[in-house]
Amino acid sequence: MFEMCAICDPDDAGRVQQSLTSAFATEAVRTAPARGGDRVRLNLTAAHRNDSHPAYRDAPSLLREMFDVLEMGLEVDPADEDVSESTWAYRVRRAALLDRIALQEAATCPPGIAAEAAETAEIAAWALAVLGHMYGSGPDAGVREWPRDYVRHQYTVYRLRDCACDGPCPVHPNPDL
Repeated sequence: MFEMCAICDPDDAGRVQQSLTSAFATEAVRTAPARGGDRVRLNLTAAHRNDSHPAYRDAPSLLREMFDVLEMGLEVDPADEDVSESTWAYRVRRAALLDRIALQEAATCPPGIAAEAAETAEIAAWALAVLGHMYGSGPDAGVREWPRDYVRHQYTVYRLRDCACDGPCPVHPNPDL
């Protein structure tokens, strides 16, 4: 995360704020008059978006997701063969987290490092797909070639599961994903 400041004319503040919030994952924008009083200062805390795949467009930041997945992992017995809803949620989110890390590293790291992250994501995706198959929600034939797509689909299903909105909402703008 990082702090960002933009100084602009008051008439442009809405457009500048909209551009910043669409380009970055942001917290609330704080406004204040800039020096001289004729312009406005927009201060915000931001993080890079991971929009490399639509399934993760509205996902929490990687750091937030890491914390949540680690916290969930403390409550789940990895040797438990009975897949409860909380165990399934943990495994989906863990596989999605590894997939997101691999996508980010593919875009920002040397090929050798990115390949290791992709391999780890692929292993987690296969494990989730096998587990899903055992419990009746496994991938169809087309996804078997791309197990990370299965993870992305399951993550989307997981995120939409608790949505109380009817149709598109700010959290889930594309419910057909």
